[in-house]
Amino acid sequence: MDFKLSEEQTLLKDSVDLFLQDEYSLDKRRALIKTEDGFSRENWKTFADLGWLAMPFAEDSGGLGGGSVETMVLMEAFGRNLVVEPYLHVIVQRRHLLRLSAIRKPRTKFYPTLSAVKNY
Repeated sequence: MDFKLSEEQTLLKDSVDLFLQDEYSLDKRRALIKTEDGFSRENWKTFADLGWLAMPFAEDSGGLGGGSVETMVLMEAFGRNLVVEPYLHVIVQRRHLLRLSAIRKPRTKFYPTLSAVKNY
């Protein structure tokens, strides 16, 4: 099996790594976890602007059509950098629950809302 990332996946990895390297220092993380929210709403909005919140959702539902590998790329980078924003709970787990939903119509109704959760 070939476990190499595709060109698009490599670009995603590089962009996530660059953002986190520039914007997510250990000191900033320490400060974030002491806030009332425990994370940065500004970072969350940036994640949305970069497409990371829409990435795992199907294109026909307002997402970017990323799959498990793209999610893994993000989660690996988030883990390496101890990201405190609730990406796993808000995006990944909800995407999985909605994907398992037997009713297609409500599922498409909620995808765009979840992929644009800038005001979480």
